[in-house]
Order: sequence, then structure tokens, then C-alpha cells
Amino acid sequence: MYFEDVAGHEGEAASVIGKFERLEDGAIVLKFKDKEVYVKHSNVDSYRSGFVLVCGTIENGMLKESSVHPIGSEFDADMYHRFINVASKYPGMF
Repeated sequence: MYFEDVAGHEGEAASVIGKFERLEDGAIVLKFKDKEVYVKHSNVDSYRSGFVLVCGTIENGMLKESSVHPIGSEFDADMYHRFINVASKYPGMF
């Protein structure tokens, strides 16, 4: 499932898009719009290319990375935000 925020989704598989904001207590903080997601990562260099798609599982309020896919800096964040809203209303479609 695609999320902007991982709160309330413990144990679920998740995909999150965001930009590297900072390292904090050994975790990467991704930011998308006004939301922040903490990611347990394997390689910080994978996160420095603009927007990234991170897939993994939500554990202890953090996204435990299983894969990272660079998207670049020319990503339409508003369109993705609209997609998230539709996907949350119709989870069976996505």
C-alpha cells in the first residue's frame, strides 16, 4: 500500500515517496509535503538523488527498507498526493 504517513499501519507492507531531509538517531528522515517518515536504511547514498520510492515493512513506527528506487527531482508531488487519496479510498484497486 502507498502511504504518506506510516502511523497506524504497524506490520503492513508499505511504499513511501519522499525526499531525504536528515539523518536522526541512525534513521533517515524522508519528507513529503508536511509529513515525515523515519526509515531504517541499508545505504544512505541511495537517498540523495531527489525523490525516492522506498518499499518495506512498518516496524516500531518506522519503515524498514527492503528496496529503494530513485525517482529524481522532477516528480509531481501534488499528483502523487491525489493518487494517495484515491488509493486510500479504494485499496482493492492498488
